[in-house]
Amino acid sequence: MNTREILVAARELISEPERWTQGEHARDLNGRRVSPGGPNAVCWCSLGALEKVADGSPPHVAHAVLQYAVRTRVSQFNDGTDHAAVLAMFDRAIAYCEGGENG
Repeated sequence: MNTREILVAARELISEPERWTQGEHARDLNGRRVSPGGPNAVCWCSLGALEKVADGSPPHVAHAVLQYAVRTRVSQFNDGTDHAAVLAMFDRAIAYCEGGENG
């Protein structure tokens, strides 16, 4: 997967609010912390979603593009804002990969 494909897949993974979380990379149905790539994960933070779709390989470039999109630490942004803002962060990062930087 290239960087854009990773970002698109991660955004899709957390596109529904019930599949997004804060404070942990991934959670199970009971809200407990689990591995993002584990079989019990049902919701992910931004970074956990990147890990999940990249099959455990560190998506350093995708992470850097997200960080560029919000100009702060991705985990801090994910945990300090709402679901819509997180999706908008992914949208900006995807646009950047497509050569059309927004904002």
